Amino acid sequence: MSSIQIGTRTVGGGAPALLIAEVGQAHDGSLGAAHAFIDAAADAGADAIKFQTHIAAAESTLDEEFRVKFSKQDATRFDYWYRMEFSCEQWAELADHSADKGLIFLSSAFSVAAVELLEKLGHAAWKIGSGEYKSHDLMAAMARTGKPILLSTGMSRWGEIADSAADIRALGAD
Repeated sequence: MSSIQIGTRTVGGGAPALLIAEVGQAHDGSLGAAHAFIDAAADAGADAIKFQTHIAAAESTLDEEFRVKFSKQDATRFDYWYRMEFSCEQWAELADHSADKGLIFLSSAFSVAAVELLEKLGHAAWKIGSGEYKSHDLMAAMARTGKPILLSTGMSRWGEIADSAADIRALGAD
């Protein structure tokens, strides 16, 4: 069985499981809540913590409507993504806090701009969200960093999973 390196940890090849605490968007745009999740993940014994990095201007338009209206406080998808954004400095604070707590900091990037932001922070590995498995530009940006890519397959069909894995390997990534 082969292995990969994510931050300071070996994954696979008989190494212990890497326990990732998934925050995603659960912070609801609150930097304080995001920091609290880091503390909770460390206290629970996680090895890593994973957020989602959304940049509204790179993912949406000002008037894009919700596909499914789930937010009473946000009029548009842009408004929602914008409320979820953290600045580069705030992401750096979260990454530093994670490191101080002994956690590997990870975040799913949902745009090339998000990959570029996270790469400035020394991001250890990438996760492609299940809805992004056909986002070639996003996968190519991740592959160019030379870091491991984790592919979330969600409700993909077997053929789609095989195609995505082949696409990632064709880009030179593991």
